[in-house]
Amino acid sequence: MHLSDPLFITPRMLPRRWGRTDLGGWCAHAPKPAMPVGEIWLSHPHNTLSDGGHFGAEVSAGPEDMLGDLGRAPPTVRLIHTDAVAGPLFSNAPVAVWRILEAKRGAGVSAGKIAGARTKFACKAGDTFLVSDDHALEFSPGVVALEVCTSFQPRNDRASAPIVRLQDDAHRACFTLLRDPGLSVERWTLPAQSYLKPDGETCHVIVPLSDGVMVNGKTLARGSVAFLPAAGSSATLTVQGAWLAGDAVATLGAGIAVRSIALADPTHLSITIDIDATVAAGARDLLVGNPGSGPGVTAGGLGRCRGCVVVD
Repeated sequence: MHLSDPLFITPRMLPRRWGRTDLGGWCAHAPKPAMPVGEIWLSHPHNTLSDGGHFGAEVSAGPEDMLGDLGRAPPTVRLIHTDAVAGPLFSNAPVAVWRILEAKRGAGVSAGKIAGARTKFACKAGDTFLVSDDHALEFSPGVVALEVCTSFQPRNDRASAPIVRLQDDAHRACFTLLRDPGLSVERWTLPAQSYLKPDGETCHVIVPLSDGVMVNGKTLARGSVAFLPAAGSSATLTVQGAWLAGDAVATLGAGIAVRSIALADPTHLSITIDIDATVAAGARDLLVGNPGSGPGVTAGGLGRCRGCVVVD
């Protein structure tokens, strides 16, 4: 098998009656129709690539290199933006995972069969659900949700519950939300630079949920997708700051004092520090964040750049 570079997939935006004209920075620079957009296909065989190629055709031309030993086709991924009640939305796949990315106060979702009773409940950013394949979802206005589906899955017996809440651990940098024979879904919080080395077993689909992510030096807008072939070369994932404000704070731990912070632009800070003479040599983690006005789901949160400052 030969080494294949990452494929950068062009989002495909579709107008919907519940859609929005302002997508709030999601999939910036992607072709956008004049009508309100309610559905964005991020990864699908019908999507095109940044170089003008066809995603499905590219995968079909080299299935062993692209899919790996397990032969699992890449998942389909779509975004839903709502300015009105959206749905009913069917996944058309045995395994479907939904994650709420944005939700106004009081937002909700309901699940059930078209002709049957529906289960309704509140939702907030960060909620993640496994949805039964014979059930549909409806979202209230003010929601941005991400769906990840298997492209192929044997129809074994599965739980009949229409929707199951999946657990996440925000304190862990990498957390597996779902591991299934047809699909694995992981949530990553990346340091300043990471490396993803394909092992020839399966492909990967990377979906940035914040700004400032680059794959092999190419910037990905929030919601855009990079496909990493199973037999590909190592991919370098780089993270810059995003949405930094003039009152941003930073810390490097005991013995290193932050004298001043200057905001160059929303992705870069200039930090002046004083290092105590007794500080031991070695790498330090840099933590940066905006104080914010709170309360919010990220109130008090700091981004961590592991080992990116070295005292020598």
